[in-house]
Amino acid sequence: MPLFFENRRAFILTLQNPQNLNREKLENTLAGLAKNQMTVSKNKTDLNWKTIEENGKSRRELEMPFLGWKLVYLIQNNTVIFANNAELLKQMLDVNPAEMAEIDGKFDEFTTIRFNLHDQAFDSIMSKIRDEESKNAENGSIDFFVDNVGSLFEVLENVNRVEKKKSSTENYLTEELEFILN
Repeated sequence: MPLFFENRRAFILTLQNPQNLNREKLENTLAGLAKNQMTVSKNKTDLNWKTIEENGKSRRELEMPFLGWKLVYLIQNNTVIFANNAELLKQMLDVNPAEMAEIDGKFDEFTTIRFNLHDQAFDSIMSKIRDEESKNAENGSIDFFVDNVGSLFEVLENVNRVEKKKSSTENYLTEELEFILN
């Protein structure tokens, strides 16, 4: 079951010699790092990678027991894409190159907020909250948060996505926001 808030992340690596990648060593190292982060007990569960075939593509998944979290990766040509969510990885592979953000300059962090996908995330969460609130509501009262915050997307209907670049040098943090209109 996914958490209320899920911070999906991905990391893309370009390899000069993909044929030299030792997948077994990579997977053992990642599983070892994940195991060290677990706080269950000294007798930690063995973490096992499995191969998932979907839509003609093969990815590897490492499921974290008890958490419902996964580490997934896929190798495509000379690129390795790591993600903490299989759905994010699939979405990344389905992106039309014309919709991809053009990245220029040096930055430490890059975030894209895609407003055209709000119905898949925000609206479904608000619907669940509304359903729960309606069970407990008196006289059909209106919940300001649930009933009004979603309407803010109407104000942003001409915004396709927002791109945020964050960079830091010594004592300065710079954030640059760019609004890409439809």
